[in-house]
Amino acid sequence: VRTMPLSAGDSILYAFTGGDNDGTGPYDAPVSDSSGDLYGTTSVSADSAGLVWKLTPSGTTYKESVLYKFSPKDTDGSNVDSGLVMDSGGALYGTTSTGGKGSCTYEGPGCGVVFKLTPSKSAYAESALHDFGATKGDGGIPVDALLLSGTELYGVTTYGGSGSCSQDGQSGCGTVFEVSTKGTGYKVIYNFKGGNDGEDPETTLVPGKGGVLYGTTDNGGGSTKCPDGCGVIYKLTPKGGSYTESIVYGFPGGAGGNVPGTRGRGLYVSSSGTIVGTAHTGGNGPCSIYAVSGCGTVFTLTPKGGKYTEKTVYNFQGGNDGQFPEESLIAGSNGVLYGTTNGGGGASACSIGCGTIFSLTPSKTAGYTEAVLYAFQGGKDGAFPYEGLTAGKGGAYYGTTYLGGGGGTCFAGCGSVFSFTP
Repeated sequence: VRTMPLSAGDSILYAFTGGDNDGTGPYDAPVSDSSGDLYGTTSVSADSAGLVWKLTPSGTTYKESVLYKFSPKDTDGSNVDSGLVMDSGGALYGTTSTGGKGSCTYEGPGCGVVFKLTPSKSAYAESALHDFGATKGDGGIPVDALLLSGTELYGVTTYGGSGSCSQDGQSGCGTVFEVSTKGTGYKVIYNFKGGNDGEDPETTLVPGKGGVLYGTTDNGGGSTKCPDGCGVIYKLTPKGGSYTESIVYGFPGGAGGNVPGTRGRGLYVSSSGTIVGTAHTGGNGPCSIYAVSGCGTVFTLTPKGGKYTEKTVYNFQGGNDGQFPEESLIAGSNGVLYGTTNGGGGASACSIGCGTIFSLTPSKTAGYTEAVLYAFQGGKDGAFPYEGLTAGKGGAYYGTTYLGGGGGTCFAGCGSVFSFTP
């Protein structure tokens, strides 16, 4: 395990201050353009609505600028919990989990929006491509990044839809939706039903061959080891202008893992169709959270004859090796996968550890061998990386921490943007 030097290569690029024109609490990893500029979001700002930021390289440092700050009146959206996607023209797309014109009460007024930021000279123009909950049967509360495919955007809402679930004061089991980058043609392409079918999707969709979409749900799946089921991996197959859903795997809970990929891009799908992902809890580790045992797992699902065979390839043990992976895995060279945990690592500054960056190296005997590459210390280097890593120029990876960074007046720091080079 190594500590992160504040220098080129492995470094803190920016520490948020929590000010009115800065923000606090970034959830998702940034996206990078061809120039090396980074773009991301903070979930809140001084007026609590959240904002979109840009980091521009300037010598050995980065200069931060705010591209758009959401209105405290919530009419254009608020609580920017998701990351961004960028099209070839430089336009940025994302979601807010609340705000907008729909009528929801969970976490604030409004059901959230899909927004677009269009570059115009030195500024960006914001437009809402869809307001969730404005019509009956629509989804509500999107919390993660969108998938951009051509001119279409795909995403999920945690609540809403035609399912019969009810929790947190909201109805519906969640939806998968599609909307064009021009804001036309919005439609719900799948309504979760709860039970064995799955409910409460929160991760970004992952594309497969032939237009297939893969994703995960926090709950559902039918296991009685979790109060509302332990989550599923699902597959949406396009057919005749609509989608057919099938369950790839329902998590059993306990030693078999619970709650697959609760945030971030959820899954990694190899060229052979093998699915690799993480379960937030479960496994054989000694951790316990919300009356659920286990520190989380890494699993593979190998396709054969139309079915998938599941194998747990690593059990997190808490402590130095990390615990509670919530995020996606990203592929590096030679098949090595990289990810983060939002706990563990052994740092005393955080009660459960401040999180780690880990690698998974393919092994003929063990599936994958896990190694901790960095343990966050909770100070200037940040704490609690929530949503994995994204690849950038020169072999570097980028991510954010929700707290720490040493900037501003926030309790335990306002969060940071970091780079990491294996």
